[in-house]
Amino acid sequence: MNTARKTFAIAILATLATASSASAADTTVWVERSYDQTVTLGQNPATGKDMYPHQSVAIQYAVNCSESTLRLSAWRMFSGPRGEGILIWSGRHASGTGDAGYAAVTDEERGAISTACQATAAAR
Repeated sequence: MNTARKTFAIAILATLATASSASAADTTVWVERSYDQTVTLGQNPATGKDMYPHQSVAIQYAVNCSESTLRLSAWRMFSGPRGEGILIWSGRHASGTGDAGYAAVTDEERGAISTACQATAAAR
């Protein structure tokens, strides 16, 4: 189990999503996590090698402000802290139009919703 201490910062990179995977009601927000040591997504059961060792990750959430929900949209994992170093893995969540969001559970998710919705309101 990874026990690295985590910090996160929220940055708005786009106020209104234009990606086809996000509905017109969604706002996107990037959240950066930085760890004090390298973390992994577990071990490959066949080889025993660590999978995707990284020290920071940028996560893009698609936020629906009217419903106060969010969903994972994209991610980028980096070998160093604060998005520095080698890009380890990046991807996008390919969802259908019926992909519902979920209510925030963590402080990071609540902060993403709050920041995205405040930026959207200020842009109006």
